[in-house]
Amino acid sequence: VKAQIISFDYDALNKLKSLSAGLETGMIFVGRPPYFLDMARQLGASWVHAPRDLVEQSDADYVRAKGLNFGVWGVNTDEEIRSAIDINPDSITTNFPERAVKLLAGLKRRSYFKFFVELGYWSASINS
Repeated sequence: VKAQIISFDYDALNKLKSLSAGLETGMIFVGRPPYFLDMARQLGASWVHAPRDLVEQSDADYVRAKGLNFGVWGVNTDEEIRSAIDINPDSITTNFPERAVKLLAGLKRRSYFKFFVELGYWSASINS
């Protein structure tokens, strides 16, 4: 099982990376991605997760150009899920995976698109 640990607690992410350098981590934050990329690098995070309502396609492109993976969170309604899919993130975090799975099932997307579902304190990956 491949796992990614994401958190708003950057001290916790830093501690986890010091215990296991190979652990895949991601910063979750409120704001535009460019303001957080230096911090993500300092923490050794390979992912940044921004709220969907604050980002655009150009943010996803910018993050990837800087060598990081880009995810969106706060994606729960059908409209939010469709909006997230339109900007082509590397992952989506939602409290309603059944909605996202239903919407993704009807789409032809890149084979490497990953869909992350956050339920409580764990996440599962579903490849579409």
